[in-house]
Formats: sequence, structure tokens, C-alpha cells
Amino acid sequence: REEPGERVGLRGEFVRLGSSDMVALPEGYRIYFAADDGERWKIYRAESPDGLNWGAETCCIDTGPHDLPHVQDPSIVTFEGCYQMYFMRFSARETHIYTSISSDGLQWSEMQCCQGLSDAQTAFVRTPNVVPLDDGNWRMYFAENTWRSALGSRIASAVSSDGLQWRRDEGIRLHPGGELDGQGVFCPEVVRIGDRWKMYYGGYWNKHWLAPYTLFRHRPR
Repeated sequence: REEPGERVGLRGEFVRLGSSDMVALPEGYRIYFAADDGERWKIYRAESPDGLNWGAETCCIDTGPHDLPHVQDPSIVTFEGCYQMYFMRFSARETHIYTSISSDGLQWSEMQCCQGLSDAQTAFVRTPNVVPLDDGNWRMYFAENTWRSALGSRIASAVSSDGLQWRRDEGIRLHPGGELDGQGVFCPEVVRIGDRWKMYYGGYWNKHWLAPYTLFRHRPR
């Protein structure tokens, strides 16, 4: 059931908003979200006492002018009193998943690229979601493409003990091809419920009146 109002809006500063993640604080909540300020995509934060009314936004991850100038899709995990953020860093030609660490959730360390996620058939990895495992390791769910297109996107996973070096799990977690996701699946969000896991994700349509244009736009080059 959709709640009235907006949590974070364009408010004249942002051209577009992207995906978000949230952490609980002793006095409320903090949200991290991607936004395009008209120059490039950056990751911002804001705080709220009730999860509904959010304060001023502050930029916390910005690459500056760079070969990979944009960042999107933050995923936050906590460990030993620290925060670790995973996010997609990209340009028009390539995408990678990076990570950064913070002791307070406000100031973040130098970005480091996660290794071991791509394989011989994968050129682009994006939209990470990281969850803790019972054995002390981490598992990352992420979307991947075999070429620079959203079409055919699938969801894979990998495991890590240090958050930087990752080992891909065998197989693919989710392929496109369902009634509502025939062209691709992406943006996994995995939650644990008891002894089971539930994945929420985005899916691209099957038949749609914009299909010819989208297929043309995302054709291999």
C-alpha cells in the first residue's frame, strides 16, 4: 500500500533519482541513494527520525571527472561497528562494482574495485546487493550482461570473506524469460526470512508498444 507524499524528491537539484538503501540508527534512519545532478550520477545520504520525513541531502560518494565518472545502486552492510558500501561505477563503455568503507557512515574511504565477479561470458556487472552468511562470509547478488545492453540481463552471485576478492557461485541465480521479465532481470534485493531467502528484483517486459525502439537502441554495436 503506497504511502502518501514523497521521501526524497527532485527538489530542483536532481535531474533523476536512482535506487537506494537504508540503515537503522539509534535515533532514526539514514538513506543512501543515487541521483543525477545534471553533471554525473553521485550517491547521497539523508537522515530521518521516522522513516517518512527526510532532512537535507549530502553527497557522500563522488568520483569527480574520471574515466568512470558515475556511481549508482548503493548496497550497505555493517560489520564490527563499520559500514561497507557496494555500488556500481560506470561510464558509457564499461561498468564495474566498487566498494568503500566508513566508520561512521558519513566519511568514506578510497573506492576499491571488487575482483572476481566477471567471467569469460560477462562484460558488465551492476546493481549489487550484499548479504551476510552464517559462516562469516558475504554473498553478493548482482546483475550481469554479456554485452553493453540491458536486454538479456541475468542475476548471478559470488561469495567473499574480505569483501574485495569474490568467487563466483556456479550457475545463474535467475534468468529472464518469465511472463513479466522476458527481456531481462536486474536490481536484486535479497532478504532472509527465518531459514529461507526471498529475492525481489526488477524485470523487463515482454511484448510492449515501445519494444521496437528499445530493441533498436540496445542492439549490439
